[in-house]
Amino acid sequence: DAVIRWKADTKTVEWNRLVLPAILPRKPDAVIEHGLQARVKYVRLVVRRKINGKNRFYVQLVCEGLPFRKEKHPIGSGRVGLDIGPSTIAIVAPDAQRAELRKFCAELKPSQREIRRLQRKFDRQRRANNPQNYNPDGTIRAGKKTWVNSKRYERTRAKLAEIYRKRAAHRKSLHGQLVNYILSLGNEIKLEKLSYKALQK
Repeated sequence: DAVIRWKADTKTVEWNRLVLPAILPRKPDAVIEHGLQARVKYVRLVVRRKINGKNRFYVQLVCEGLPFRKEKHPIGSGRVGLDIGPSTIAIVAPDAQRAELRKFCAELKPSQREIRRLQRKFDRQRRANNPQNYNPDGTIRAGKKTWVNSKRYERTRAKLAEIYRKRAAHRKSLHGQLVNYILSLGNEIKLEKLSYKALQK
């Protein structure tokens, strides 16, 4: 009775009369194979990513069972204590005889110079395309305004969005590596109750 259905035999997604073949990696992937062998509970088309200025839509298969765990990411045994700060995390694992202080996403490549350069270019193009929306002193004029975006402006905005997307993906990958490392030290995680809103402030 679902509107969007996954057909395992033909590896296609059916949406009313629309049939979309799945784009799977050519090389065998143990994670994807494990997921496709599980029973699919429902299918949703909610993932949208903008890559190089183009919208890409992804189908999520919500499967039954436990996720696949690679052999290189074992789960240790024992207690692990965590003290999470705004930019660092302290890890103490008595059973593994480990105690260390790590900085979040220390491997993240700095790209602030390129971001600032594109932001300045972005602002110059917007001002050149819309001089009627600015006062003589450079501030934005009050009241209702109509903005005109050129193709070069749109390309600059797409470049800036792509940098932010890549940084977010790299940050998410580094967080996943840290989680796998913590789980390799123990399977009982202890941490204090934190107000993440207070940390953001």
